[in-house]
Amino acid sequence: MASLASRIRKDIEKTQPVDDGTMIRFEVYAEATSIRLSPGSTITYGAIFLGGRWWLSGDKELMGSRKFEHTRFMELLSSDSVVSAEVATDFENVIEPKPIYDPLPYTAPAFPTQPAVSGSVGGEPIDDGF
Repeated sequence: MASLASRIRKDIEKTQPVDDGTMIRFEVYAEATSIRLSPGSTITYGAIFLGGRWWLSGDKELMGSRKFEHTRFMELLSSDSVVSAEVATDFENVIEPKPIYDPLPYTAPAFPTQPAVSGSVGGEPIDDGF
């Protein structure tokens, strides 16, 4: 039999949030939502963990919300209304990654042949620095 300390340790580990960007797809019985479908129908939701909360897809609330603290979301997943749950463990590129920053070589242009701005505002001449 596990000691009280090891059981408490396991309980604490269960409440630890996961990494940001973790995604879960889960299916619930329609009766658990406000959506009216035939008995036994299911609805598939997606959830992503960001900023310390789980954010659900869809426009209908589950358990009165579309965002959950980690422990509350785990309670939802372990409820009888959830039919299945899967965590995303791999992604496949469908668009080749583009460089986020691709600096172009920069050469300062020579002095312009004519000022970029000319004229006056309120009787004061515009000084564009040239």
